[in-house]
Amino acid sequence: MTDAVTRLNPYAAWRRLPYVKSPIIIQVGARTGGVTIAFKNIWPDGIVYCFEPLPSGFNVLRERFRGIGSVIPINKAVADKEGRVVINVNHMEGTSSVLNINQESPYFRYPYIVKRTVDVEAVTVDGFCSRHGIEAVNLLMIDVQGFELWVLRGAVGMLRRHAIKAVFTEVYFVDLYEGVPLFDTVKQAMEDIGYRFENLYNIGRWADRETGLPMWADAMFICDQEVK
Repeated sequence: MTDAVTRLNPYAAWRRLPYVKSPIIIQVGARTGGVTIAFKNIWPDGIVYCFEPLPSGFNVLRERFRGIGSVIPINKAVADKEGRVVINVNHMEGTSSVLNINQESPYFRYPYIVKRTVDVEAVTVDGFCSRHGIEAVNLLMIDVQGFELWVLRGAVGMLRRHAIKAVFTEVYFVDLYEGVPLFDTVKQAMEDIGYRFENLYNIGRWADRETGLPMWADAMFICDQEVK
């Protein structure tokens, strides 16, 4: 564990990753690129592949980084297999997911109600890296509202080779989505393939203020082993 000042600051955590002059970052669920800017501030020479399947976010992302060749927006979803996926677009678009909202959950709120669905093309991390000759990834960031474990399953080849050095992924502690894998499940899956849990960041408690129990957070996992 890191000290109390830095452990909740993901930017400080990313800066502590082993130095690489031109790192490769894969950002799954880039939205409009706010975090992408942070990546470029930390790693000016880094290449960021930004996946954003929803047109509303992708159009902003594309315009925001137009002319910046080291930021590559991709209008596709990322999943456990290649093909098509249907995304439930909620009234609060930031909560949109391949998974259905669990309306029986005590954490359900009106903004999570689905207003439409979008059928999009999906790729896997393994397939994308193979096609583009990417042999190693310095950071894989995943923020896809409960669908994170499926994205990791689609990266299992790279992960088992330890070709992805760090994973920064959203995790859940409550069943806000139907069938969402909770934190312990994700943590065990990562540890089983040689990744150590580093810490939690951006802990969300806003809908459970009385008990203070976390609903979701971002977790970072790091592989200290050499690429196989």
